[in-house]
Amino acid sequence: MIRIGDEFVPGPSAHGFFERLVQACAYLNLGLCVVNLIPAFPLDGGKLVHLVVEERWGPRNATLIVGGLGLVFACVSTLVLIGSAISGFPIWAPPGFNINWRAFQAARHGRGGWDMYAFQG
Repeated sequence: MIRIGDEFVPGPSAHGFFERLVQACAYLNLGLCVVNLIPAFPLDGGKLVHLVVEERWGPRNATLIVGGLGLVFACVSTLVLIGSAISGFPIWAPPGFNINWRAFQAARHGRGGWDMYAFQG
């Protein structure tokens, strides 16, 4: 406690190693949660969006939408990687371009659904 005038206020607390470690783990888990909810293949967010869209518009359209969103997020991820690498602290995050491109192409050719084997070739 620090005395300022007639009042005592809490002073700066020195965080120990364990507290900083727990805080870093919490931030890491929060970041992984956000990345995992990106609506793209093969992430959980892509699965959720696919399930919601599939109920209304069918598996082909769901695959088109999630594959298209995956391509957008893959491009954004690549730009973030390039920008962060230039700044000296490279950050890479999924989704990958290839799997989303294969899903998008498969849906364009009439194949749809969450089945990952439908995206091969």
